[in-house]
Amino acid sequence: MSSSDHPSLPRTIAALSYLILSPPLDEMTALRIPSALKFSLLLVSIFLFLRLFLPKTAALAGALSLALMPRIFGHAHLFSLDIPIMVWWFWTAGAAFLVMHGRLRPIWFGVVYALTFTTKLHSVFLPFPLLAWAAVLIFLKSDSRHVLIHRLCWAVGWAALLTPVIYIGLQPWLWHDTWTRIYERFIDYADKASDRPIPLYYFGNQYGKNTPWHYPLVMFAFTVPLSILFFFLWGFISPLCSTLRYKMEQNRVIILENG
Repeated sequence: MSSSDHPSLPRTIAALSYLILSPPLDEMTALRIPSALKFSLLLVSIFLFLRLFLPKTAALAGALSLALMPRIFGHAHLFSLDIPIMVWWFWTAGAAFLVMHGRLRPIWFGVVYALTFTTKLHSVFLPFPLLAWAAVLIFLKSDSRHVLIHRLCWAVGWAALLTPVIYIGLQPWLWHDTWTRIYERFIDYADKASDRPIPLYYFGNQYGKNTPWHYPLVMFAFTVPLSILFFFLWGFISPLCSTLRYKMEQNRVIILENG
């Protein structure tokens, strides 16, 4: 077997789909079926997750907002890593949320994160925003701080234990000369990221390592449909306005009571 920069979970699932579905389906269709199924499961997951704290209409709107993005919808029908990465990152973040709120056992977060890591190596960066979010939650929830720290430690412990086991267990190429091949894979991945960056063409200029700070904001505005942007801003601004009106009303009542 030859070396590879990426873990093999998405390719293994695609290969199984090919073996099972081709024939009667043609090769390309059989390889693309897993991406479409994962995208469908992602939409269902978003809906069910939002239903934990939002009405049914709002949860459905959240799921449809992703489904109706043309670029996302197009990628959902391709044999690539984009959809698996998006699916597993969401499931990992959702599992972290459920664990910290006592709705899921920490061991399941460890399993989900391990499978995310087995989808693509850049999942090594995912714990940083999750730990930052958990730290803020622990700081704000002072009355249940001990319980939250306990859940966080168990989740981190299970992830640290299960990730190398599942990562190696699902990749036969790593079963022989394991440590050398893992080292070479990570070093090769890091070298490609630092020495051979993918060039970015942006507003008439080509960038290598130093991307302008406003690039993600501009791309967000240009790639998300206008209707979704409108409702996003409305959903963000409306609660702020309601809170402001409530505070002003409270102040007015206090002034009237004090004469």
